[in-house]
Amino acid sequence: MKGDFSRMSYHERNHYSLVLMQQGRVQLDADWNEQAMIQWSNLQKLVENLIGEHGGPNDDFLIEPRPNQDSSNTEETIPRDFIIRSGRYYVGGIMCENDEDCAFTNQKDYPIPEGEGIKQGNTNYLVYLHVWFRHITNVQDDSIREVALNGADTATRIKTVWQVKVIPLSDTIFEEVVPKKSVEQPIRTETLDLSDWQSAEKRYLPIKTNYRIFETLLEKLKNDVKKSTGLLKAQAMMVDKTDKPCLISPQNRYRGAENQLYRVEIHKSGGYGEATFKWSRENGSVVFPILSVSKAMVTLEHLGRDARCGLKEGDWVEFVDDDYELQGKTQDLLQVISVDPVNMKVTLSGTSEFERNSSKHPFLRRWDHQGDEKCGGALKVEAGKDLELEDGIQIQFVQEKGKVWFRSGDWWWIPARTATGDVEWPRDGNEPLAQEPLDHGHRYAPLALINVNADGKVDESVDLRRRFKQLWK
Repeated sequence: MKGDFSRMSYHERNHYSLVLMQQGRVQLDADWNEQAMIQWSNLQKLVENLIGEHGGPNDDFLIEPRPNQDSSNTEETIPRDFIIRSGRYYVGGIMCENDEDCAFTNQKDYPIPEGEGIKQGNTNYLVYLHVWFRHITNVQDDSIREVALNGADTATRIKTVWQVKVIPLSDTIFEEVVPKKSVEQPIRTETLDLSDWQSAEKRYLPIKTNYRIFETLLEKLKNDVKKSTGLLKAQAMMVDKTDKPCLISPQNRYRGAENQLYRVEIHKSGGYGEATFKWSRENGSVVFPILSVSKAMVTLEHLGRDARCGLKEGDWVEFVDDDYELQGKTQDLLQVISVDPVNMKVTLSGTSEFERNSSKHPFLRRWDHQGDEKCGGALKVEAGKDLELEDGIQIQFVQEKGKVWFRSGDWWWIPARTATGDVEWPRDGNEPLAQEPLDHGHRYAPLALINVNADGKVDESVDLRRRFKQLWK
């Protein structure tokens, strides 16, 4: 959630039920957002307790082979595709809604990346549902702005994104799991259990029939499935380690002139020496809608409301549009070389694969670190080293045990406050505690096993959904 927030005060461990407004008091965005989070979290837990890890009614989200619309067997008419039935399916208490039957290759929120999807040849695929939350601002949906207020930027939205994806399996797994048609044995989908997907310690996905999809499948899914094992510590006021502990250096505090919500986000996945990160003092909320792109020259809709939220030479920016977010891309950041405030043009340090398409809501997002060209404009994640962001704020990437892994997109919030000269961060005495990344809602559920013949057509499927009957319709 890269919005202009003061902080996020909701913590599940507090077990609060309501936020109550008092008369004559200052209203804060954090209070409103905490009430929304309380209601949302309680509803999610209720649904998960009733339905389980995943499930849906009737034929909702059923995977079916797509009928061939042409009898001619040409490359263009082979339907390397399948149908996703309309309805609702619940994953981890989150409701996914498909308004109408749609093809795998025509999902509203999943522009399939080049090179992925169903390929020609005798191949078997696992079809699964990936669910996550996307933060929507007026840049992605202009209708959020109120015309009567001259288009003022107000509240933002959170959207539940579901994406049906496929991953190729071994040549034998489909035959092992699905009985041959010549054998009079019914297909018992309840004997399959692919629910234990999010355990990073598992080397394979278990199936109760003693058939196993081995670690190669998990390796291919690791960017989606594998959780970050890396943790983060943050602090501003450091304990003086000299022989005069009562004399605290004025440098050992947050020295910023304003309250900020810092965001530390993993840019490139990997372990120490491979993963990179970026940070923003404005929670990544400083963005600039794009009007046109010509090589390294970009024309913007505006250059920010003031100098604090503007662009200047030396800043590092990221090209973003709908496809970039929905596909989970991570391209190199680019540096601002020059700014033309009259014509709203900026010159960047290089070109991007990005192509301007107004229907995909393109924009530049500003990050506030001093990027390293060797790391693609981001910064290297280093083991156990104190790294200073700015104005006395220090972070440290740590691990508790085992091999460390940082996943692209994982992030932490660090609220910094001038009144205390410190950051809001859990502590044990004076020692900051290592924290996991905040949850962006990634959930997974298996939907089907499909078989693709030599012509590339989906000709058989096995349903892996968990179904329940509606009380009424």
